[in-house]
Amino acid sequence: MSQIETLPLDRIEIDPDVLPREHMAVDQDLVHVYMDSFDALPPIRAFRLNGHVLLSDGMHRLAAARQLGHSEIRVEVESGTRQDAMADAVLSNWRHGKPLTLVERASGIHRLHSVCGWTEEQIAKEMGMPRTTVNDHVQAYPLYLTTVVKTSTKLSYDLQ
Repeated sequence: MSQIETLPLDRIEIDPDVLPREHMAVDQDLVHVYMDSFDALPPIRAFRLNGHVLLSDGMHRLAAARQLGHSEIRVEVESGTRQDAMADAVLSNWRHGKPLTLVERASGIHRLHSVCGWTEEQIAKEMGMPRTTVNDHVQAYPLYLTTVVKTSTKLSYDLQ
């Protein structure tokens, strides 16, 4: 069960292994959008694990709070495991905010399947995609680690 708390910004820990973003760089354009409507934004989400508060959703809202000079932020705090935080991070970023890249989507599906132990059916249901698409991502994930080219746009990724 979650609860809303107001916590100091410096209590919120960011772990790149939990968050699904390929690069932990903050999109300053998005931060400025969030700064303009900060009071109307939902709380960030975090998991309390062994006395730590681990961010699972809201990296750009957290950055907006810092740039606005806030010392505290509203946080929806969950109890659970590191895998719960990881799953929440993937699903939250899938559903809203800055869209995940193709590589981030594949990595998120891989995390849900391999790290969190979710079945392909569970992932398909939560992400609203066919199970065959989930299976394609699971099978192709090792290839994403070397090179991914999305031919329908001008984006290409070379992760090595």
